[in-house]
Amino acid sequence: MSFSTITSLMQAGVAASLEVTFSDGRIIELGRDEVNRNAAEGAKAIADLLTKITALQTINLGDNSIGDVGAKAIADALRVNSTLQTISLGGNLIFDEGAKAIADALKVNSTLQTINLERNAIGDVGAKAIADALRVNSTLKTISLGGNLIFDEGAKAIADACCINKSVEVLK
Repeated sequence: MSFSTITSLMQAGVAASLEVTFSDGRIIELGRDEVNRNAAEGAKAIADLLTKITALQTINLGDNSIGDVGAKAIADALRVNSTLQTISLGGNLIFDEGAKAIADALKVNSTLQTINLERNAIGDVGAKAIADALRVNSTLKTISLGGNLIFDEGAKAIADACCINKSVEVLK
């Protein structure tokens, strides 16, 4: 993906905030726009790119309010992407449905090492789905879930899964 491609996406309202790191170490970071009227559609467009770009290692889509629709699109891309190592989806109004879609993708993704889902609206149902994914995912090292709506039931499911999963090193 070229800088001009990303700039075009920004100008079209596809992404309000975007940071991209390529395998050769280049990082492209674009400023955060607090209002993105087409956040879910933007997430779909970025998800489409994630299925086509082979050099992408890190993407920060934080604070774009992509919601469950956008999370499902990103999850679809994570199922087939084989290079992405880090994704940040913090502050995106992701609820349990979006978390379940991401969890399903984590069951088959074998390259993602870090996922940030902080400051969303994930509850116990979403946390249980993520816990199920952690039972089978062997590449995830860091998962950030702080600032969600996870209570005892969801926290216990995550804790139990981490006892089985030996790859998770950091749980926030």
